[in-house]
Amino acid sequence: MVRKVMSLFLATTLLMLWVPSAFAATNNSVDRVPHVKDSHEFDENFFVRLRIEEAYPNHFGTENQHFRIHLHNAEWYDDSHPLNASRIGTQTMTRGGASVVAVRRVTSTIMDVTLRSDGSTDEKALWVIPLFTKVTGAGYATVTIDGRDSMVSSGTYSFAYGVGRSDDLKIQLDVTMPVGEHRQMPVGYEFGTENPVKLLIQENRAGAFGPTARSFQLRLEKALWFADSFANLNVSAMDQNSHVLSGKNAAIQQISKRNDQVIEITVHPGVFSGDKMMLEVPLYFKIAEPGEVSLNMSLVGSSIREQRYVVGQALLEDRDRDGVGKKDEDYVKDSSDKDTYKDKDNHIDQDKEPHYKVVQFFIDKKYYVLDGTIIETDVAPYIKVFDDGLGRTMVPLSFASTALGSDSVEWIAEERKVIIRKGADRVALTIDSSALDMNGEVILMDVPAEIVDIGDGLGRTMIPIAYVAQAFQVEYVWDDVLRAVTFMKPVE
Repeated sequence: MVRKVMSLFLATTLLMLWVPSAFAATNNSVDRVPHVKDSHEFDENFFVRLRIEEAYPNHFGTENQHFRIHLHNAEWYDDSHPLNASRIGTQTMTRGGASVVAVRRVTSTIMDVTLRSDGSTDEKALWVIPLFTKVTGAGYATVTIDGRDSMVSSGTYSFAYGVGRSDDLKIQLDVTMPVGEHRQMPVGYEFGTENPVKLLIQENRAGAFGPTARSFQLRLEKALWFADSFANLNVSAMDQNSHVLSGKNAAIQQISKRNDQVIEITVHPGVFSGDKMMLEVPLYFKIAEPGEVSLNMSLVGSSIREQRYVVGQALLEDRDRDGVGKKDEDYVKDSSDKDTYKDKDNHIDQDKEPHYKVVQFFIDKKYYVLDGTIIETDVAPYIKVFDDGLGRTMVPLSFASTALGSDSVEWIAEERKVIIRKGADRVALTIDSSALDMNGEVILMDVPAEIVDIGDGLGRTMIPIAYVAQAFQVEYVWDDVLRAVTFMKPVE
């Protein structure tokens, strides 16, 4: 009965999410709210981005969308400035058939904007607009979108905090995301050595830092710093991979971990060299729970307000690759990657109540994530690709049993058979056989269980997780961008 109610809830939620609303609007946001001097002028090396994204693909149709952007406590550069309205238009990044038709400065605080989507793709159109502006006073600088008669949502967003003379901000902190990084990520996703978030620490003028060392605290929300046992991703690794970009005598003196969500970075300017100090620190961390993931930065011992940078949204749901029971025509192959497949209609919205444990596996990663905690393994999940371009996710049974909530796993060596028990249910698989025995009923799979060598004469049993999960009626979802499978395991 509980399973039926759960399935009905998921199906109802799916229908509610899938049907586009005629009154849906755009998703708008800014990527940061830096603290700057109350007269700061943003340039091409340091600026804030305003993101405008369709609520669903082809929402705009092919009609031009005209709206206005108003500034408070800030001004647009005039037409004679290199970063004028025309430059904003040419530097706007787009995706999904989006384009910029026109950007025109009306007054020092008002800009007319015309956007368009050609409706040529099934991807939501996105515009990332650089806010080339100058702050005109202390306090928050805001940007207000006046949607007028367009399909662009109206709203007001803080994009900078101007610090007055009494605060005298001497150090500028900025965060940059990895190139091409998605702003939506699954729980368990990690920023590591190949795709770090980068912290830039720089003086506003040479010598502004002063002669002594100072410390900054970085506090994560909905995310965790890596444990010390992860030698390539812990605070020591961040310290070793930091760089001095200018100010030859400056140095990261120490990076220390206060707790799972707070680290402290101590910077020493060294002997004054006449150059502005600028340092870059890679930040390695993992997403721990759903919601808005942010990085909050403060100068230890200062009255300056904490700076907050939104990294993105952590999600528990996405599309399922395996789709057991689907017909071949329900799948399409992504031509950009031979191992990327998309299920056209299978999108399950998972219940996010806290009575569920979250277990997540990443393809080609030798670990899994259990409720935000990374657990290392000796073998990674992989995709078993078929001749027709489809594939199955193969997961190590010994670790997948946690996700499946099984009571026991038994290996019968002489028969090369593994038996999984969960309550009154029993599933048996034989190595290199396509038969799955579920309580005496045989189900034919399109890929058999197999053993992979992990060295020293040992091996791990790999199973096609879709079939076993379906047999035990365990809900799971697949992220076809980040190549991760997530299980929601009920806690009794």
